[in-house]
Amino acid sequence: MNEAKKIWNQRFAQHRKETGRYLRYIFNQHLAFVLIFSIGAGAYYYQQWLETLSPHFPYAIVMSIILAVVITKSPIQTFLKQADIVFLLPMETKMSAYFYRSFLYSFTLQSYIVILVVAGLAPLYLTMSGRGATSLLLLLVLLLILKVWNMLIEWAVQYFVEKEVHIVDFIIRFLISFSFVYFVIIKANYLYPVLIIVIMFGLYFYFRKLTSSKRLKWDHLIELESKRMMTFYRIANLFTDVPQLKIQVKRRKWLDWTLKRLPFSQDATFTHLFARAFLRSSDYFGLFIRLLIIGILLLVMLPLSYGMLVIVVLFLYLTGFQLMTLWRHFSMKIWLGLYPIQKAVREKAFLQLLHILLIIQASIFAIVILFIGKVFIAFLAFVCGIVFSYVFINIYVKSRLKKL
Repeated sequence: MNEAKKIWNQRFAQHRKETGRYLRYIFNQHLAFVLIFSIGAGAYYYQQWLETLSPHFPYAIVMSIILAVVITKSPIQTFLKQADIVFLLPMETKMSAYFYRSFLYSFTLQSYIVILVVAGLAPLYLTMSGRGATSLLLLLVLLLILKVWNMLIEWAVQYFVEKEVHIVDFIIRFLISFSFVYFVIIKANYLYPVLIIVIMFGLYFYFRKLTSSKRLKWDHLIELESKRMMTFYRIANLFTDVPQLKIQVKRRKWLDWTLKRLPFSQDATFTHLFARAFLRSSDYFGLFIRLLIIGILLLVMLPLSYGMLVIVVLFLYLTGFQLMTLWRHFSMKIWLGLYPIQKAVREKAFLQLLHILLIIQASIFAIVILFIGKVFIAFLAFVCGIVFSYVFINIYVKSRLKKL
């Protein structure tokens, strides 16, 4: 047991040291500024939105869906590595102390997320329900207990490798969590939550009996841990180089027509390289698409007017800032130094590509606003996007490239 505790403490110290090194780059002054600005603007429009809500707004269903998703998704971080399948497998029966600490760490980490989500939903809950802070605090306590149950079931399901089992488990736990939270929020007859609690206990003991004779699926746990770290590395790679990151490349034949339009000349060498890196790397192309979709959803869902301009500029900044890492995409390829091409040409190719991407994003945002029916706001959004992209590229990005 002491050996298991020692191994976990060492792994945790290594994990904290490694992630801490990258978190210093992630939470820099630029991100802090964007977060403060976003939170302030979000809180202002959130309050305005609450004032426009009808008394019949289904706040209980909305809150239950959001909270059920947060509660149901309950991964347990184990810090396992590839070599453990050889060296720690013989110690499986003595690793209970190790996994117990992993469970506590994961619960603590996810509790912060639950608290933040509840804090975000608190104005909606207090406004629509007419209840006080005591009721909200009770809801939070019940959610944390529900999180523990979800994590226990999540761990039990890791004894199975079939994808169907994991999918069905998630759906069942989501429905149970949604029902429980919904009945608590609307203050339904106590028999309904009690019935759900009985089902929860039954499901827990069912899985406990089912997995009592099974062995841990080490390869599956190691794969999950590797995916979690790759996700973190992808985020960190937006701010600095991450040697551990394994970049995924996809052909995306349906976008080949964009590459065929590029000129074949010596000056366009890096235009081809940067364009192909953007289109075929999941990190850059996926980031661009995700930010585009999130921005569109905010424009469609939030009842804003001139606030849409803030969203457009904010997402253009986020896209441009995070795509700057594309400049260093070929930094480890020393053979590019053999190209008889000046650095100024390479810089021009990168800035042009980034400028085009921001213009495309601004145009899509303007079209979305136009379809909403705000013609003048759509025009202003497009103009603001053009002006911001030009200033951002020619002043901010140019100065940053000299330091990268």
